[in-house]
Amino acid sequence: MIWHVPNDVEMPQWQSSSFLQYYTTNGFLSSYGGTLQTLFLKYFPMTMVLEQDNERNGLQRIAESITSVAPNLVNLIQDFFMYSYDGSDNSYINDGGSDMYDNGNKVFYKIGEMDYVQVIYEKQYTDINNGVQLYSMKLHPFVTIMWVSNPSGRTNSFGLKVVSGTGADSNGNFLSYTGSVSSGNLTCKYQSYNVYGTADPSISEVYFSCYSVELWNSVPPSGFIRASWSSQTDNLVNAVSAQGHPQSFLMGYLLLSRSGGLQISEDQVRAVLERMMQVFLPIPRIPDPTCARLNESLAVEVEYVKGDDDQILSGIPPLERKFVEPRFIHFRPLDQDGNPNALCPGVNCSIYT
Repeated sequence: MIWHVPNDVEMPQWQSSSFLQYYTTNGFLSSYGGTLQTLFLKYFPMTMVLEQDNERNGLQRIAESITSVAPNLVNLIQDFFMYSYDGSDNSYINDGGSDMYDNGNKVFYKIGEMDYVQVIYEKQYTDINNGVQLYSMKLHPFVTIMWVSNPSGRTNSFGLKVVSGTGADSNGNFLSYTGSVSSGNLTCKYQSYNVYGTADPSISEVYFSCYSVELWNSVPPSGFIRASWSSQTDNLVNAVSAQGHPQSFLMGYLLLSRSGGLQISEDQVRAVLERMMQVFLPIPRIPDPTCARLNESLAVEVEYVKGDDDQILSGIPPLERKFVEPRFIHFRPLDQDGNPNALCPGVNCSIYT
C-alpha cells in the first residue's frame, strides 16, 4: 500500500490526512522473493540498464550509416582539409589546424520558444515531449543530425545554430548558398555560409532540412529560414529554423573545409548532400523516443482506498500525462538513457502513445 500525505504532518495524523491511498491485490511479491528488498536486490537492481532495442534508437542507425559514407563525402571536395578536434572539451574546435578557427564550431539546437542548448559532440540528446533526437559526430566532415517527429505538430519551429571565431580575422571573402536537392521521394533544402580567400583553411557551414511524405509521412516545414546570418568572415553566428509545425523530418549541419582558403562551390555542397541522401533513402521513419521498457521494470495494478485516476493525473504536468497510465505502481522505471528510479507511485510510466 502507498499513502500520499502532505509534508510536515505528524505520524498520528498520516491516515486521516492522506489524500491518496492505494494497494496491490495480486500477491506479485511472491514471484520476487517475497519482499521489496529482494525485488530490488535480485530482480530489478537500481543500476543503469543499457539499451538493447535497436529499433528504438533509429538515430544511431543513421549515424552509423553516415560514418560509413564519410570518406566518400570527403572525396567529393578536392583538397578537403582534415581539421583537428582540438578543443579542451567536446563542445568546440579550438584551432583546428593551420589557424582554421579561433574557437569555433560551437553547435546549438532549439525547440520552439526554448533557449538554445549547446551540443556536446557525440552525446545524444532526446526530448520525448517533442519527439526530438539529436546526435553529432566527430567525423570528416563533422555532422550533426536532428530527427524531429513533433507529435500532433504542436511545436511551431526547430532550429540549429553555430557560433565561431575564425582564423580569417576579418580578411578574405564570404558567400551564401540556398537551394534544394531531391532524390527519389526525398527532398533536402539547404542554407550554406562560406568563408574563403585567405591562407587559412576555408569554412563551409551547411545546414539542411530533409523530408519525405511517402517514406516518413512528413509534414514538411513551411519555411527553412535564416534565423541569424553573418555578413563577415569572423565572429560568425549562423542559425536556421524549420517552421510551420513540421513533423517527421530530419535537420542537420555539416562542416566542410578546403586547404589554403580554397572556395567550396555550391555544386560541391549539393554533391555532398546528394550523397548523404543515399544514406537517408533506405531508412524508414525513425521510431519516437520512449521510456517503454516493461521487460526491464515491473508495473503492478492497484485498487484505491482514497482517490481515483483523475486525482492521480492531476499531479502530473499536462504535457507528461500522455506518457503515463494511472492505477499502477511501477517499480524500477527507466528513463530514456537507462537510469533507474525506485518507483513511480500511482502510474505506469512506461507507455508512449
